[in-house]
Amino acid sequence: MPEAMKRKRYIVVVEGSNETQSAVIIARNLKGMYREVNRLYGHLLKDVNGRDIGKLSFKETELQ
Repeated sequence: MPEAMKRKRYIVVVEGSNETQSAVIIARNLKGMYREVNRLYGHLLKDVNGRDIGKLSFKETELQ
């Protein structure tokens, strides 16, 4: 597979709204990972007024 097409594994921890969620997300780049995190866990990262209330941490590794 060409270098540009390689996907990455992101081990993600999302903390917010008195909850902690862990996930493994496979994406081609950081933008794709953020899109999936927002889609799946956006409710933990923002309050009803749109203010940031959560924390996101991740570790990135190459897939073989």
